[in-house]
Amino acid sequence: MIRLISLFLTLLASLAFAADRSAEIREEMWNSSDKTFALTDVPPQWAGKSAVYLAKLNRFEFRKAVMASYVRRNQYNHYRIKLLDQNAITRYAEMTYDESIGNTYQVYVGFKIIKPNGKEQIIDISRAVKMQRESRGRKYGYFKLAIPGLEPGDILDYYICEEESILTTAKLYFFDPVIHCLTREYPVANYKLQFRASRKCYINLKSLNGAPALKVVSDEKDDEEFYSFEGTDLDGSDDQRWVFPYRDLPTIKFRAAYAYSGGLADYFGVLLGEPRVAKTKVLPSELAELTEKMMRSTLSIFTLPKEIKDTKVISNPFQAAEKIYYSNRHDELINYAERNEFMEYNPPRVSEIEFIKAMNTELKAKKIPHDIVIGMRRHISTIDDVIMENELDWLIRIKKGKEFLYLTAFEKHTPAGFLHPLLQGTEAYVVDGLVPPAQWAPKKVTLPTAAAQDNLIETYTTATLSADLDAVKLVVKKAISGAGKEGYQEEVLDYYDYEPEEFKRYPRDKTSLKVSKLDKNATARKNAYMSKRTEKKMESWKPWVESEFTFKVKDIELPKVENIGRFDLTTPFSFQYTCATEEIVQRAGTNHIVDVGKLLEEQTKIKPEELNRATNIYLEYPRKIVAHLTVVAPAGYTWEGTEQLLKTVVNKYGEFSAAARVEGNTLIIETTKQYSAVFVPKADWPKVVEFLNAALEYSDQKALLVKSK
Repeated sequence: MIRLISLFLTLLASLAFAADRSAEIREEMWNSSDKTFALTDVPPQWAGKSAVYLAKLNRFEFRKAVMASYVRRNQYNHYRIKLLDQNAITRYAEMTYDESIGNTYQVYVGFKIIKPNGKEQIIDISRAVKMQRESRGRKYGYFKLAIPGLEPGDILDYYICEEESILTTAKLYFFDPVIHCLTREYPVANYKLQFRASRKCYINLKSLNGAPALKVVSDEKDDEEFYSFEGTDLDGSDDQRWVFPYRDLPTIKFRAAYAYSGGLADYFGVLLGEPRVAKTKVLPSELAELTEKMMRSTLSIFTLPKEIKDTKVISNPFQAAEKIYYSNRHDELINYAERNEFMEYNPPRVSEIEFIKAMNTELKAKKIPHDIVIGMRRHISTIDDVIMENELDWLIRIKKGKEFLYLTAFEKHTPAGFLHPLLQGTEAYVVDGLVPPAQWAPKKVTLPTAAAQDNLIETYTTATLSADLDAVKLVVKKAISGAGKEGYQEEVLDYYDYEPEEFKRYPRDKTSLKVSKLDKNATARKNAYMSKRTEKKMESWKPWVESEFTFKVKDIELPKVENIGRFDLTTPFSFQYTCATEEIVQRAGTNHIVDVGKLLEEQTKIKPEELNRATNIYLEYPRKIVAHLTVVAPAGYTWEGTEQLLKTVVNKYGEFSAAARVEGNTLIIETTKQYSAVFVPKADWPKVVEFLNAALEYSDQKALLVKSK
């Protein structure tokens, strides 16, 4: 009884603290002396905008708690936005925020509407609806709150604040980094960005793309360093596709790390610099030192396959490396993949550092020439602007004369030779994997870029019209190679699709159901999964097929896999499926009109508001999309009006071309759509629009089906 009373009193104290803290934050946010959060008028230069932020505050705090085992990460966001048209009202008619978790993660929010006459209406957050989302196998709670009664001219003043206590036994704790883009979707009249960090913190800091340098203020009272910036009149950036905001828009990168001991920071934190001195630049030698120290603290988990281990002289380093790669992909991932399928665990993955340490160990054992590559994905920034280790990618490249084979930390379908598209064409550093780390001399190289033909999606569609022309049966075959292949494999395959090929290559004991004594119910779970496997696969497959077309489809069948393509980058992953529709053929008197363009799958539509481009265009990778369409009419019908089915638009950034011919009662159309570049200056945006619009216009093409006399 005494214990129950104690727990009850603890709960009451916790609730009382949360209520007090909520009141404190509300007072700070809505009754502060900051005059910018009392503004009501929009600067004249933005009178025609959809909305304008009158004031914006983003404050991040990184502290060591009084309790020795905790660090604190707090984030305070306060916005005051004037809504000027219906689009903005629709955008803000509903708000979301995360759910608090116990005492360790608390979220405090407040929303109020200020009418043009000055009347304030505070939104009752008890009306928020609790929701749930899933990410990487974990479920997270959040709230959805309707903001009723919004009208043009209203001001929405709201804050969303997070306070988190993180239990850690580490003597050097790295807080999650912040990469903050100053530009919002709407203009900002007044803004403040602040970072507060305990004095024992090491700081990494860099301003990019014209972002101002943060001023450093020393707060003696709270024993903190205070980094801040205040500004006015920041233009907005429209929500456009194919934008890498960290490459084009003013951005600030910040990371704090708390060290109990300077010696630990010297050893583990190569990129930390000096305490209380913001580190703004990283040298190539520091990247090499970081790589060596991270590898030193990582276990080597790979083994040489027998056919390589017993080989005295390696004549073909590419083939040998591929055998090591695929054998260890099997050992590290596949033996657990079945269990992860029906137990719904997160997919297994080998980290990049584990991968390069293990791969380097085995390659050195057989003296296979290779480099360790240190790169940075181009959507973040260039390698010269790196400031934190979590911005980096590590991989291996095998050397055969002047040829290279790239090996990336694998997931279950990753093939040898795969180089992530966001690394392609970027500058990186390499160090020789066969020499001791003390002799490493980082060398800058440019990583290769695949051609559009290397990233090919080829679709073969046969559309057979019924005798009464009321329905169309579609047989669709797809073959995908290159960068897009792995995404399709994830969509189509489960473990039991690729198990036969895997164990044909590696005929070893299947241990997935024997991994843990805790999995006594694994067999039952597997049987339950298998009994509903078809149904479960259809749950995700049906929406995917429906999204491929602009018309309604029915009678969707699961795909039949023809080539899994998991052991070669260039071998396509191919599959075939069927479905049907009743929306392609329309009567026109005694004749019929067939929407043949819609059978080529949905095309990209550029909206009128997107035509005036304010930012450069960044595509993930060049790619080529080829469609082979065969439309079979019933006997007794002929095709007319096919001359307009010819089209060609080509420029240096891409192309769309189409050709058509008639063979008896069959119409054959072949189209090619190609994205030839990964970067397009904003001045050349009209050239991208040119070939995209050509493809879109073609999707409206029709052909006339005439009954023979």
